[in-house]
Amino acid sequence: MEFYVGTLTREGGEGVLDCSLEDDHIRLKTTVTGITDPNYVILSPRGDRLYAVSSDDAREELPGCVDVYDITGETPAFLCRQSTGGSGPCFLTLAPDGRFLYETNYGTGSLAVFPVSFGLDKRMQLVQHSGHGPHPTRQKGPHLHQVTFLPGTQLLCAIDLGTDELVVYRADEQTGLLTEQSRTHLLGGPRHIAYGNAGYAYVAHELSNEVTTLKIENGAFTPLQTLTTLPEGWTGENTAAAIRLSEDGKRLYVSNRGHGSIAEYAVQSDETLRFLRHLWAGVFPRDFICLPDGRFLVADQRAGVYLLSRDGDAQDFLPHKGAVCICLKKEA
Repeated sequence: MEFYVGTLTREGGEGVLDCSLEDDHIRLKTTVTGITDPNYVILSPRGDRLYAVSSDDAREELPGCVDVYDITGETPAFLCRQSTGGSGPCFLTLAPDGRFLYETNYGTGSLAVFPVSFGLDKRMQLVQHSGHGPHPTRQKGPHLHQVTFLPGTQLLCAIDLGTDELVVYRADEQTGLLTEQSRTHLLGGPRHIAYGNAGYAYVAHELSNEVTTLKIENGAFTPLQTLTTLPEGWTGENTAAAIRLSEDGKRLYVSNRGHGSIAEYAVQSDETLRFLRHLWAGVFPRDFICLPDGRFLVADQRAGVYLLSRDGDAQDFLPHKGAVCICLKKEA
């Protein structure tokens, strides 16, 4: 099983790690260097292209950009780079048909749209968010953290941590351009979303360390339940990060940076959550992947990449500072 790891170069990372999982061992195959802070990477539907955000665009006033690599050979080969029109690029997603790429700029609170060609064409739309939230330092302005398509639709959900909003856009199937459709206000610094059974979703809140169950109706969200991601009585510093569902959809997981854990919840028959336990996950688990066999690959920003058992026992470890994103390469 192959996978890629994005690492923060400002924290000692080397770039994008090209890795494989062989039985119970993580092996580093090669490293894509010469890229600054590739904190999110995705693959094309055919698995022949790697898209990575970075902060290397010297042509623009704001350095955010998307780099594209050909990964059909033994080592990734750089193809092109396009400006995002913002700073702090942090997330990427492709249209269902793979013809357009959407990217969020955390620093400047904007959403960029690109047409996909052999590599990537120039940005054709930049949607700028505005506003702020109640947190005195983290919510002075908009901070887009994630953008994903609602399953089976042309509706794109942009999560704005800075304004406490889920903003839904309709993506034109032919042009890729975005038109706003709805806004849902949530407190706690919403960061990432996971989609459950039809009509339900779950949002991890970075600032309040909570997870909310939501009902989706006509492209808008209604909160149903909110639970903490931390143990009762925990007083240390923590920020919730990644949120994932198990392959069978019966378990939901949220990582805690600071507490060093993954909170595990049972998805009940009414789609609400019931807390089960905390699994050890290093010190600062920013991202993780649920493997088909129930194990986890965890990107610990302060240490490296862990392979964990279903119960959080470390089976292997790849030491690499700044590990913040894991992307599995689908088997052919």
